[in-house]
Amino acid sequence: KNHKYAFFPSGAIGWRMSNENFLKDNNTISNWKWRASYGVTGNQSIGAYETLARFGSIYTVVGDQIVNGVAVTKLANDNLKWESSYQTDLGVDIGLWNNAISFTFDYYNIQTKDLLFARPLPEYIGLESPYQIQNVGELENRGIEISLSTRNISNDKMTWSTDFNFSKNNNKVKKLPDGDDIFIDSAPSHFLQGQTQVLREGESVGAFYGYVYEGVIQEGMSIPDGFENQPGGELYKDLNGDGQINSEDKTIIGNPNPDFTASINNSFTYKGFDLNVFFQASVGNDILNYTLLELAAGSSNATTEALNAWTPTNTNTNVPSAGIREKRITSRFVYDGSYVRLKNLS
Repeated sequence: KNHKYAFFPSGAIGWRMSNENFLKDNNTISNWKWRASYGVTGNQSIGAYETLARFGSIYTVVGDQIVNGVAVTKLANDNLKWESSYQTDLGVDIGLWNNAISFTFDYYNIQTKDLLFARPLPEYIGLESPYQIQNVGELENRGIEISLSTRNISNDKMTWSTDFNFSKNNNKVKKLPDGDDIFIDSAPSHFLQGQTQVLREGESVGAFYGYVYEGVIQEGMSIPDGFENQPGGELYKDLNGDGQINSEDKTIIGNPNPDFTASINNSFTYKGFDLNVFFQASVGNDILNYTLLELAAGSSNATTEALNAWTPTNTNTNVPSAGIREKRITSRFVYDGSYVRLKNLS
């Protein structure tokens, strides 16, 4: 209501250096262009009527009669603003030997402010959906993008071209309301775990949040007071050293964002035939595997690692004893998600 409009300017400049006299007749360099741009982009990608209060129908009892009623299901936010991204981009395009080799490099820095976010609210407020769309802070994304294209073979019978792309992005939460963490629940509802990921100043978006798993409790081991104190139980790290395992010992246990991504595409033609081979890679991203957590909880099917569960005669194992356990978010179920994939072959 109070911030319907905003101003989003942008501008760009470029210099095609290959058109200058000192390069115009160069037989090697067919294209060389420098680029720079700066601009502000507005984002209003929230659902319709998300700024307004909502009421929902309920049933209540007056005297001994059941009657229809209404209750507030969501709070209004008249001061919601546009989310704005301030982006700087510096780049260069280079073509060699009549563009038989083409190279592009970009560096970017995006500062996003007034982030639109469904901020959880305390449940004692009594809303059916205890959250409100708010402008909650600032986020930084900066990185590089590289692309390389080559025409390896080109004649009447056969062609072969290669396209390679590389991207590296670092994102960081720069600012949150009062500097406080914002917790996210992405687990299945029956897990009953309300803090599976965290937004924290100085950390990447969506960092996994939970206990550090240190193995299985053994006979005679000195351990802090916690959820399990018997041999064969799960052992968690006492991060604050108070001799207790509780929510104060939860920390960041993984990052779903990759260190870099890359892809390579090769295209071949020979007479009437063509072949396309496309590989894609992601390196450095973590996965929080809810499926394995479910299968390790003892209340349903299990993986074959249950065959190596701790027993008094099988103590050299990282798998706790058989039994039903709470589905806690721990580093035991965080895995390296790096991969190389043959994504397309045609």
